[in-house]
Amino acid sequence: MKTGRIKLLVFFVFLKLNIQWKLSADRIAAICRVKNFLPK
Repeated sequence: MKTGRIKLLVFFVFLKLNIQWKLSADRIAAICRVKNFLPK
């Protein structure tokens, strides 16, 4: 029972980090895209 709970906890933490990383990556990509659109 305890190992199952630990696995679940690790899964949730991984999911949270994955979502945050994805959002930050999308943000960086969006910023790069905006910079490309702006005149030099």
